[in-house]
Amino acid sequence: MSATEYQGIKECFALEGGGTRWRVLRAVRRRAAVQYGVWWEGSISGAAGGLPAELQEVVARVAAGRAVTVAALPIGTTLTRRLRVPFEGAGKVRRVLPSLLDVQVPFPIEECVYVFTDEMKVAGGGMEVLAVLARKQDVERHLADLRGRLGIDPVLLDHEGLALWAQSITEIPPEGEEIRVVVWLGERAASVVVGCGRKYVTARCWQVTLDETFTEGEEESGARVELMRRVRRLIMAHADELGTGRVRWLWCGPEAVGRSLPQGTESGAVFDGPVVFETHDDPAWILARGLAGRMLRPQDYGKACDLRGEAWPHPLALRRRRGRRMRTAAAYLVAGALMCGMNVAWRAGVHGKEMQLADAIGDCARRITGMGSVPYGQEVLVAGRAMEKRRRRLDPFLMLQERPVERLLAELTAEAERSGAELVSLHVSRREVDMEGSCARSEEARRLARKLEKAGYETVFHTVAGRGGRISFTIKGIRSK
Repeated sequence: MSATEYQGIKECFALEGGGTRWRVLRAVRRRAAVQYGVWWEGSISGAAGGLPAELQEVVARVAAGRAVTVAALPIGTTLTRRLRVPFEGAGKVRRVLPSLLDVQVPFPIEECVYVFTDEMKVAGGGMEVLAVLARKQDVERHLADLRGRLGIDPVLLDHEGLALWAQSITEIPPEGEEIRVVVWLGERAASVVVGCGRKYVTARCWQVTLDETFTEGEEESGARVELMRRVRRLIMAHADELGTGRVRWLWCGPEAVGRSLPQGTESGAVFDGPVVFETHDDPAWILARGLAGRMLRPQDYGKACDLRGEAWPHPLALRRRRGRRMRTAAAYLVAGALMCGMNVAWRAGVHGKEMQLADAIGDCARRITGMGSVPYGQEVLVAGRAMEKRRRRLDPFLMLQERPVERLLAELTAEAERSGAELVSLHVSRREVDMEGSCARSEEARRLARKLEKAGYETVFHTVAGRGGRISFTIKGIRSK
């Protein structure tokens, strides 16, 4: 499960440290901000004295589902790779990423747990995705170490380098496309995260000796110079991604407290140009702040990587999954019951409407036919027959109201005589007129057709060339009413 699966939980405990020295930071999400407070810091020598009360309280709150815990998988046990694909679409991209990742790692992909994050479109089309992976045996070993030393099983296991990077660019935003080097000084190691602007590029972890040599101001001696040389080689190895801009060096980590680290702008023999040195505020807790921020506010700090994967699901994750499945099943059950109820109500409503319509049709048929009862299902047929019988009885009365046929016959013969048309045949009725004849010009026949149209007939007019230069015509008129 990812950090977004725990959005309802507002309290997070970030675990940080190693060996016998450990720190626990408590973070609480309040509206749009995250408030931090030191929960516990100390040394654990063994299980003989039992866990401190503060750590027992953390375990109890997680067990109650009120809080989550998050820890970081060290940079030395992880790999990050930038993968590019020449197409877009989240589903299609994620199907091909494992095969692309398989050829870029020095061990079988089946032995790893991996997460894809930081998806972005690239110029010219396609997608770029950051792959974070670790060997399963390293993840299992780290989880066992946290459970054995702290008695706490972290809900999420994030990537140390990404948590440092996210918190660093949040607290000290980058200026343009500068090269950023975030150096976290721990008890026995230095974790280095390198990027360009806001873009994470790579991370490394080296064993260092934090003695007096490291705190001296001489640039050409001590562990500081050796560390800077390693960082310079790392930048040169990723020059195509980082460019050649100004280098901004940011100190942080518990061992950065109380040391006379370089500050301001220095021109040394290690780098080709000036390097700007700064130290984060409250540098000892920056990693814990990054882990908690990515857990509680992924939209601001970036989504946390869950390197536990499906192989080692936390009990809290399993409970939330079961609860989500039960809520989903209950929602489907309620939706099904509602649909069944709606179906019954709909069928009852439709049946009621059908009965109302059947009663209305029956009443109408009885009024039309004058019958006391009409057979069910035969209402339209019986009513239609009654209407036809009534229409035939009314035809003589309609004839009296309409233009008499004899008058139309007289008008047609008179028009033919005026125009010089000769009628061969003429049949006139109230509904149909058929005439054939000949004329000198087609316009004379058209006058006869227009006479029919004025009388309410729809006409079909046809002419052909006849003998003696005359034109034979046929006119048919039909009256629908």
